[in-house]
Amino acid sequence: MKRYREAADFAVGKAVLFTAFGIVVTMLGTAFDFALSARFGAYLSLMLAGTLLWFASTAERREPERTETFMLLPDEARPVSGAARRVFRTVLHDTYVHYARKAFQASVLLFTAAMLIKASGLQLGLR
Repeated sequence: MKRYREAADFAVGKAVLFTAFGIVVTMLGTAFDFALSARFGAYLSLMLAGTLLWFASTAERREPERTETFMLLPDEARPVSGAARRVFRTVLHDTYVHYARKAFQASVLLFTAAMLIKASGLQLGLR
């Protein structure tokens, strides 16, 4: 189970990291207005959390062979029996939920920052 968790953390974490990089680049593109930039980041992070939750909800029905996590495992550690496949799917589900929770927390933080910047009345941004 430890190998499953490590492989799932690596595969899902890598995907989330690349997505986070895209979100940061989008936020930098709107850095002329920090409130707008934070709102963009919040909405995109919320979309990421929703996507991860969708993947978590479908993890129980997904064939392990069709996942990147399965491909990262050595041949002797790949789930073959029914019980091992259930454990694999559960680990994948838990990993998706973990990263969805982190993305949602980032979204709440960015929404709060956007509201505080807007409420302060300051015109913050790179001009």
